[in-house]
Amino acid sequence: MLDDEFVDDECVHAGVRVARSLAAIEDPEQRRQRMVEHQRIAEAGAKDADGAAEPFPVEPADAADPEPRQWLIPGWLPRGRLASIYGRGAIGKSRLLLQIAHAVACTGPVAAWDPEVRDAYAVRGDVPSVPEPGRVLLVTWEDEADEHRRRWRMAHAAGAVTTPRIPAEIGIVDMRRHGAGALWAPDARGSGHTSTRGTWTKDAGARVLAMLPDYDLVTLDPLAAVYACSENDRALVRAFASALDAAAEDAHCAVILSAHPSRSGEADAGAESGSTDWRNAVRSRWVLARRNSGCETNTGDSVQGVCLELDKASYASAAGRIWLRSYYERAENGDWDRMAWLATTPFQAARAVHVADGGEAGDVRKVRDDGDPRTTVA
Repeated sequence: MLDDEFVDDECVHAGVRVARSLAAIEDPEQRRQRMVEHQRIAEAGAKDADGAAEPFPVEPADAADPEPRQWLIPGWLPRGRLASIYGRGAIGKSRLLLQIAHAVACTGPVAAWDPEVRDAYAVRGDVPSVPEPGRVLLVTWEDEADEHRRRWRMAHAAGAVTTPRIPAEIGIVDMRRHGAGALWAPDARGSGHTSTRGTWTKDAGARVLAMLPDYDLVTLDPLAAVYACSENDRALVRAFASALDAAAEDAHCAVILSAHPSRSGEADAGAESGSTDWRNAVRSRWVLARRNSGCETNTGDSVQGVCLELDKASYASAAGRIWLRSYYERAENGDWDRMAWLATTPFQAARAVHVADGGEAGDVRKVRDDGDPRTTVA
């Protein structure tokens, strides 16, 4: 029974290591047969004919000139590597991931420009954009496919996406409908102690790994459903992140983990929950949070705005920040529906947050002028 539930690490990695060659096989059945063949070879173990331990292969450091770094979203998301996005619950991470999926599938900025900004050029240069189209897979344990469709139509009405329907280049897997559990879980064949070892699960983990070569971007939402081991165990966290990062690299597919911060992290706008290795192990880390906007109300109270921050970029020269505002429209029942994220200025972002908190837009004024044109644009 354990063999049906868990996949041996070496077996999984043997299959993942040939992801690039698998991606070149057009026939799905041939691709599956090739994966099974490599898994069978891996099950033989890492020993030679005499039973002695086999050394790891060593790659010469000066074997060849490296290829240039490839980016899915230049400066923000390297192609074929692991990244994460953090933000408190209900702030709008899943909605933003859907707009990022649109940017990859249709090319363009990860957030459309705010039409209320008079000098849009002050915003456009800082919004990351996808130059080449690709395929996206949204793997979710939270929202059904119809909710994604509803959000897409809202985003289209707001001008945030260019097509009225989700294009064929974007796929959705509702893991709840398949009864699928976590992708990575404690290995029951070990000592049984949760901090001993983790591994890919066969019913979910191995199946998702096999899908990576078919896509340019895969999002996993949320991390709490993906990873079933202790989030505080640094060794387990590193083992999982390293295995997923290696799988992403071999498949040439970027992977984004969507995660919630710790309770204290919500106070400082983005600290990860659990081990610090959640930040250390990824190559790019984004934070969607409220930040000081440099604006205040007429009574002198500071007003925050929502922004997307590039908190960590292992391969970029500098961090980045995009100010965002939620675009709302009044629904038939009189409530306000949040339609989409729009890239904007700190002033407009602050006004949007103040209104969402029950204030009046006219109460907000800019008090800081740091020479940044994005701060001064009304």
